[in-house]
Amino acid sequence: MILGDVEEIVTSIEIDDETYEEIVRVSTFSFLEILNCMLM
Repeated sequence: MILGDVEEIVTSIEIDDETYEEIVRVSTFSFLEILNCMLM
């Protein structure tokens, strides 16, 4: 396995209390980005 091919996908869903609208956020991180953040 090549570490550069590893990705983490985080999906968070929030509901606005006033309008009951769903807010969906999707974040993608490659393994190298996460590793660089840990080393700093």
